[in-house]
Amino acid sequence: MTELRRRQELARSEGARDFDELARDAPDVVLPRVLAITATDGDLPEGGALGIHVLHVRSKGSNENGGTVVADHGSLHLSSEVSGSLGLGTKDVTLTPFRLAPGQIEAAMELLTDAFPPTEAPASEQTTETPGPAATSSHAAEEEKDPSPIVTPMIKGNGDALLGAPSHPVEIRCLGTLRVLADGNEVSRGRSKSFELLARLALRPGENVGRERIAEDLWPDMDPEIQNDRLGDTVSGVRQMLRSGLDDERQFLQREPGAYRLNRSLVWSDVTEFEHAVETGRSLEDAARLEALRYATDLYRGDLLEDRYYEWAEPESRRLRDQYLGALLLLAERLTEEGDFVGALDAANRGLVLEPLSEAFHARAMKVYAAQDRHNAVVAQYREAARRLEAEGFDSSEELRALANELLGRSGRSLVS
Repeated sequence: MTELRRRQELARSEGARDFDELARDAPDVVLPRVLAITATDGDLPEGGALGIHVLHVRSKGSNENGGTVVADHGSLHLSSEVSGSLGLGTKDVTLTPFRLAPGQIEAAMELLTDAFPPTEAPASEQTTETPGPAATSSHAAEEEKDPSPIVTPMIKGNGDALLGAPSHPVEIRCLGTLRVLADGNEVSRGRSKSFELLARLALRPGENVGRERIAEDLWPDMDPEIQNDRLGDTVSGVRQMLRSGLDDERQFLQREPGAYRLNRSLVWSDVTEFEHAVETGRSLEDAARLEALRYATDLYRGDLLEDRYYEWAEPESRRLRDQYLGALLLLAERLTEEGDFVGALDAANRGLVLEPLSEAFHARAMKVYAAQDRHNAVVAQYREAARRLEAEGFDSSEELRALANELLGRSGRSLVS
């Protein structure tokens, strides 16, 4: 009964429907087939579903018909039919009790641990034994190890359209409001904590996040045992949200020993796409750099999870906002060099919307105006920066004033004190 309860808890925490699915979703957990002995029909109602072979025993001399396991003086007699089904041969078998000394038990456990270390089952072994329909087979074909980072084609889009045109069956958008799409359909129903877990893992798909780290992020200051129970329910909720039905065996959420991760071959995240585009924009040259920077800034629909309050997300939100501001500043600089002054001003103004006191963006706008010989606009931009800073109790820097005079000096003008 202890083993049954353990398996029931594992199945619940993993959101598994039966033994095969449990073994596939938790390849690091040792789940041998177990022989359970019971004297009544009601002791193990879910035994078979959890890989437990249940045998109902009759006592010697009983009038019950059909009994194939007989208890007699502490031993169990198995008929050839039963022993064959258990892989014990084709003859009658008698099971007799015996005891092991503590040293023998410890040695046996060491032997088993060395023989069966926790390892992830190969992808080919993570499907059920019975072949499914064609649709299920296609899902199973997608169950591969996380691929190397791939640059998503940078396709310019309008509004809220998917700029990267991801081909993954699940898309998680965390920049701005949280959105989850599965097979092209918006996922709007599910546990709130399941959405939070998806968002937490979507920051770095393909990377393992420890169970303890997840539990502390989602349920801070809660008893660890309660955290573990709630994490199991939340994981189950995620799988139910993303799968299309009972026959959907795709492993969107992968389990490693003591950790979880999103399957990068099946799940696309705008956060990792954004960060990769920013990195690409900083490292490439010419047109490719511009395209990457445009793509990155278009992906940033707003601050991380701006419609939710997750305490763990605050540091990540500030970090991603800084990356976005840096990408905007670099984009404005490159567009100015290319002579696209309208685009450069747009990038500078987008930065000022988020950081109205940023002298870097005010300076960039002033340079764009100077490149257009719009000297009055240079003066107006400087004065607007000084006004905003003064309203917050700051003085404009000498560097900003010197830049304004330098830009105006090219036309024989200067700021009026």
